[in-house]
Parts: sequence; C-alpha cells; structure tokens
Amino acid sequence: MDGMSIWMALLWGLLMLVFAVPGYLIQSSMKKALERQRRARDWPVTDGVVSGGHVEQNYRMGHRRNLFGFRQRVVVYRPVIEYTYQVEGQTYQGSRYKNSYPGEWAHPDQARVQALVEEYFEGKPVQVHYLPEDPGQAYLELETDEGGLHAARWFGFTLLAAGALVLAYGIFSLAQNIGASAGRAAVVKSPAVLPATTSHITGQLEKTLNLACKQESFGGVNIAYRGWRCTPPAGGEFPSVDVWSRRDEPEKADLVWLTTDRSDSDKDQAQMLTVIQIALQSDDAAAGKKVYQEAVNQKSRIESTLGEVPLVVDASSETRFNMMVGESK
Repeated sequence: MDGMSIWMALLWGLLMLVFAVPGYLIQSSMKKALERQRRARDWPVTDGVVSGGHVEQNYRMGHRRNLFGFRQRVVVYRPVIEYTYQVEGQTYQGSRYKNSYPGEWAHPDQARVQALVEEYFEGKPVQVHYLPEDPGQAYLELETDEGGLHAARWFGFTLLAAGALVLAYGIFSLAQNIGASAGRAAVVKSPAVLPATTSHITGQLEKTLNLACKQESFGGVNIAYRGWRCTPPAGGEFPSVDVWSRRDEPEKADLVWLTTDRSDSDKDQAQMLTVIQIALQSDDAAAGKKVYQEAVNQKSRIESTLGEVPLVVDASSETRFNMMVGESK
C-alpha cells in the first residue's frame, strides 16, 4: 500500500467515525431512556399528600445555535411539588413531578409551569409512583409519550447507517486505488508504444516537416507525460504535431498526434504518412494510406492498427483533420 492509499484509508476511517460514533451514542442513550421509561410504568403506587410547591428556573442546551455553531442555553422552568408518602410504614418526602429525558420534566413557559404548581395545593391527596428498590425515588406523573425518544433513536440509527455507507464506499475506493496503483506500476514498466525515441521523432519532424518543437503539457491516466508541441516556426497553427513522451523516461514515446486545417487533401495525406514513417521508423505506409482514404471517403473516424500500434484517422470535421498513432496510458 502506497502513501496515498494510507492517507485515503485514514481519511475514510475518520469520516466513518464522525458519523458512527455519535450515531452509536445517540441510539444507545435513547434505548436506555426508553427502557427506564417503560420500567417506570410498572412502579407501584401509594397515597401521598402535597405539602407545598414552587417553580424552579433551570438551564438546558437548546436546539438553536449561535454564530459560532454552538448550541445555546435556554431557560426552562421545573415544577417542584413537595409531597409526603409512606411505603411499608416508612415516611418519605418527594419533590419530583414527572420523569422525562434527560432528567425531570421542565418547560420553557413559566406561566404554564406556575399554573401546574397551583393545581397541587397544600393538602391535596395525590398518587405517588415509587421505585420498589429505592422508594425515595418517586414521581407524581409518569411519561407515556415515546415519540421523541423513538425519533432521536432513529436519528442515531441513520448516523450509524451513514457511517456504514462511508466505510463501504471507502473500502471500495481504497480497493480501486490499490488496484490502480498496481496498474500504474505495471504500465510504467511497460515498453514504449512507439519504436522511435522522442528525440528521433521531434528531430525528424523539425527536419522533414520544418516544424519547431517545444515542451508544453502533461497528461495521461496511468503515466505522467511530457507533451511536445511541434508547429511552424514562422507562425501559424497548422500543421501541428503533439508528441507524448514519458515524464520519467523521456525517450519513451507513446503517442504522436497530427492536426491539419484540411486546406489540401493531398498535403494532409502526405504529412500523415510522413508522421507515421517517423513514429514507426518504417517506410511501409500502404496500410496508413488505405485508412486515410477510407476515413476521407466516409467523412468519419476510423480506428485501426499498424502492426500492433493503434492508429486513429479522423476526417469527420470539415475544418480539422486528426491522426493519432500510438496511445496514451
């Protein structure tokens, strides 16, 4: 595994954790809250009497966020209703009104909470739900609505699923990258597509077609190339010939690309055959001539080979003629 693959694996792993860890914590926390809430419904009930009550102001983290992205604290009001009750002859005092998540029930509307406290006037008889193992833990009311907890738990599952998808895609991308790296390594070691060296091709283009060649660009999928562009030294765009040589082994040439303006068909053919002869170091141009004539007659793009070397002749345009011998990798 190369350095890029290692960094890619670390990146995908970190991204997976960003989703999966909060998702697991949320759904796990909601599951425990649901279990506690359901167990509380089976708590025994005893009689009690209200001894007093008041409203208490607290703070909780709200859903709104400030300019820096942090959740803002919001003011909530908790009803503190004091009551006494007995369990197995022992007297207990409680002040919790209703169980909720993450703690006791509270509400941001102070007037609503105040009205609730006033309903539980001193001396009012009440029913008290208490924990059998610890009767000191008690509530006057028990939460029955599970909608919010279920929604939060499903949100946690969604984050977990997103983390799983990120992990699966990361493994897929990593496998592709490793495969591509192996493919690139094999291609880099492969022989040149064209038999002629880069210096031979550019030298002959300058000599036979009176072109000036200069290094211009890079490209390729698996191999980084040096692009040599050969154009008329006196100015003008055509004919132009691009030679792609390997960046790390500049004498290995894989592709030669001729472009003309189609102003003279005979001249186009002659230049094409000259380029083929230079690139392949061969005087046998009969096959290339046949492909040229077929492409011109059909006004189309013809893909063929000269021996084992790919050849593409494109005469589909009215203003440009293109010929490529070899291929980029």
